[in-house]
Amino acid sequence: MKKYFYIFISFLILGCADSVEEEVVAATVHVEIPLNTKAGKPITLQFGIKGKGTPQLMVSNALGTTVVNGIRSDGKVSYPFPSEFTRKSGTCHWALLHSKKVLDQGKIEILNAEARIQMETYIGPRNIYAGPTDYTMLVAVPTDLYDNPVVEGTELNVHTQFMDTKESFKV
Repeated sequence: MKKYFYIFISFLILGCADSVEEEVVAATVHVEIPLNTKAGKPITLQFGIKGKGTPQLMVSNALGTTVVNGIRSDGKVSYPFPSEFTRKSGTCHWALLHSKKVLDQGKIEILNAEARIQMETYIGPRNIYAGPTDYTMLVAVPTDLYDNPVVEGTELNVHTQFMDTKESFKV
C-alpha cells in the first residue's frame, strides 16, 4: 500500500509541474548597424524581431567578451554596448544569440579618437644585466584620449631640451 501511495504522490508532483515553453524568434532584420565609428562614441545595434523572445548580443574585442541584454520596443530590439567596449580602438565582433543558436553576426571597426595634446613617455632599463653596466631607454607613445595609440603616419611635433639647448622638429 505504501508503494502505491509513493507512486501516486510522484505522479501528482510530476503532473503539476509547469511545462517549459521555449521562446521562439521567427526572424531578425537589420535596422541599424554601423560598420565603423570613432572611439568613445556610443554604439547601439538595432534589430527588427518577429516572434516571441528577445535574443542576447555577445560582444567581443581586445578587452574581452560580454553579453548584452536587449531593450525591446515597437518590434525592435536595441543593444547598447558597454562604454568600456566603445573606447577601445580596433575590431569589435558581435553575434546575436538565441537558444544556443547564432541568428546573426558581424563586426564594427572602432577608429581612434582625436589625438590629445600631451604624450606619455616611459624611461627605464631596456635590459637588466647581472654586471655593472645598465642602459636606459626612453619610449614615447602618442595616444588618443582613451589611451589608444594614434594611427600610424600621424604627424608629431617633438620638443626636446637638454640643459639650455632646446630643439623642435616634426616626425
